[in-house]
Amino acid sequence: MQNQEGTKQSWEEKRVQYIDGLKKPTEAQQLLAILYKKANRTEAENKKLAALIKAEKATERALNANAAITKMLNGAKEDERRARNHRLIQQGILFDLVGLDTRSRGEMLGALIAAVASAKANPEHWATWKAKGDALLAEKGNLTTSLD
Repeated sequence: MQNQEGTKQSWEEKRVQYIDGLKKPTEAQQLLAILYKKANRTEAENKKLAALIKAEKATERALNANAAITKMLNGAKEDERRARNHRLIQQGILFDLVGLDTRSRGEMLGALIAAVASAKANPEHWATWKAKGDALLAEKGNLTTSLD
């Protein structure tokens, strides 16, 4: 960013502009802006300004680090959400494949409950159902068996 004379703005100039735009700057930020704009600072004021700048830079680094952590955590949540959505879509496609897309949710759930009860009584049903399902998926050719 360049100022009116065409030179690059320092971090301090940019930060003072940022602080001036805040609705509720902290006392330290207000003092930093006042001291920075003061033309003839004393040595003591220069030391205060240097300390305030150092503190403001540390605060900015901390905020940036927190933002990066939040972004990273949200990215992980977003990946989980996408994976779940992908899995649900694939499962929905299976219902479409066998013509259950026109049945009510209650009917589909009832059929699944009956299938699970049947498999509890005879666990070999799973192997039979898997073979039939894999055959249909292979016949359709456009789906993978990634739900295994």
